[in-house]
Amino acid sequence: MTMQDKAKELLDKAKPVLDQAQEKVKPYLTQAQEKAGPYLDKASEKAAPYVAKVKEKAGPYAEQAREKAGPLVEKAAQKVDHATGHKYSDKIGTVKGKVGDALKQSGTPGSPTATPTATAEPTTPAPPSPTPTAATGSTDATAATKSDTTKPDAPGPKPGTGTTPSV
Repeated sequence: MTMQDKAKELLDKAKPVLDQAQEKVKPYLTQAQEKAGPYLDKASEKAAPYVAKVKEKAGPYAEQAREKAGPLVEKAAQKVDHATGHKYSDKIGTVKGKVGDALKQSGTPGSPTATPTATAEPTTPAPPSPTPTAATGSTDATAATKSDTTKPDAPGPKPGTGTTPSV
């Protein structure tokens, strides 16, 4: 069995566990987004003048960095191309071109990096999945904890065991 096959097998085993964890996290993520949204807006509004000042003062340094980065990208591309025996010359050339284009574009008026954003828009959360056991209205936290830890299909280590699940 090759290393690639082993990696694929491990990924196949991990996917259901990750999917299950994601489902359990969704309600908490949604709740956090709802509560943090107004604070994010306020923070963005207060930070906007400072961000503008930083961009103004950092502009010359960023320009110097762009000028110095160009030859370094060229040199790195040559070394990688040589190290790979010119096997990936076309791909290395493509990446080098894209990095060069990004360096030319960065900081010029009208480019995406030149215009500061005053506020950040929160993302629309996914619809929440069923509420976790602890939030179903039960006031007995230990009962909710026990039911969560005794589920045979619950992934991850059991509290207090100090072990990690085998994947």
